[in-house]
Amino acid sequence: MPTTLRAGFSDWPIFCWLRKIKAKYNPHNVFQYEQSIPPATW
Repeated sequence: MPTTLRAGFSDWPIFCWLRKIKAKYNPHNVFQYEQSIPPATW
């Protein structure tokens, strides 16, 4: 199950930052595993 943003998640700014980093360095999601975050799509 991929990690998703949940209501009440206190670290959402970090989560969004990590998605932007992943989109920059791994835009096609080549490196993924069970707990990886999806790249940002915006």
